[in-house]
Amino acid sequence: MIYFGQITGEIDSNTLLEVTLKNGESVYAAMTIPTGTSLSLPSKDWIDANKDKFLALVSFEGDSYNEAFIVGFYPIKGAKSEDYNTFEKLIEVLYKLIDQLSKAKTNTQIGPQPFLPDTLQVFMQLKQDIDKYKKDILPLSK
Repeated sequence: MIYFGQITGEIDSNTLLEVTLKNGESVYAAMTIPTGTSLSLPSKDWIDANKDKFLALVSFEGDSYNEAFIVGFYPIKGAKSEDYNTFEKLIEVLYKLIDQLSKAKTNTQIGPQPFLPDTLQVFMQLKQDIDKYKKDILPLSK
């Protein structure tokens, strides 16, 4: 069974996050990587910035209720994926970097020159690829 837990923001041992359950009990729950190994654990800074925008999805190991762990975060209010999702932010930074590189010039003996056409073509293809990948992401705004 999965329970909703209010995130307090207190962290113990870098991976245990304190949450308060519906019955008022506070527990430290181990943060798990929600989807395989492609995502990272949230940092203290991320938790401080987003603790009021999410509830923790808390489960327990077996029937003992001794070992709690967090299987994810449920957005409740003010959560905009472009603000909290580090993956979306990194894609945007990568897009800006490629855009800036495509405008860059190199100094030569005859003055500033753009990159060679084949390099500019690679940049254009990378931007198209990023646009395609961005279409695979559903932005969330609560």
